[in-house]
Amino acid sequence: MTNGTARTNVLLAIDDTRCRVCEICLARQACRGKAIRVIDRDDPPFLDMSRCWGCRVCVTACPHGAVVRHEIEP
Repeated sequence: MTNGTARTNVLLAIDDTRCRVCEICLARQACRGKAIRVIDRDDPPFLDMSRCWGCRVCVTACPHGAVVRHEIEP
């Protein structure tokens, strides 16, 4: 299994153009695998696919649609 969600052929990522760098990131709070990481408070978070469980709860948790799905070829 690669990238945490190889079963579903989906890669999740944070779209920096949509992310509003919320003080309390709802997607990060909802993430069960703690895959959404913040390095610098002023920069958008990133999604560490090695920690991702593939549940996709973060996708619906972000009110700005910053967590995006990318279909990947098998």
